[in-house]
Amino acid sequence: MPASRHTADPDLAPSLGGRALGALVTVAGLFVVGVLMGGVYSLPGMRLLGTRPRSLTLALAGGLTATTVALGAAFGTSWFWVIVQWPLLAACLLLRHRSYGTLNGNFERFGLVHYFAIGLGGWVGILSRLHVLPVVL
Repeated sequence: MPASRHTADPDLAPSLGGRALGALVTVAGLFVVGVLMGGVYSLPGMRLLGTRPRSLTLALAGGLTATTVALGAAFGTSWFWVIVQWPLLAACLLLRHRSYGTLNGNFERFGLVHYFAIGLGGWVGILSRLHVLPVVL
């Protein structure tokens, strides 16, 4: 007897474990793209500013500032070291812009600079917590 069109095939229905794994992969992907690669800054910036490279570079520099301040606040880093990091990160962003040109819808190019910002902010925060860096401000 042929199966009814309205009954679901149990082999094709996603299991609870498959759904949980899919949700976990989605959350991990959003974390990597959104937070680590700076997608929270670059994707809306590219959408709003389009192909205007100077405006987009300035907006992404603001995003790096937000990342630096957030990491400094999370680690309790002295404001002096937070302020010192920003020109270095802005220089890295300008070098990226000089090396690769415009983003052309490719947010991975900003992701490299954002990875460096997270790494630098983390190291400065850890060194600050270990009292290796002097407290200036």
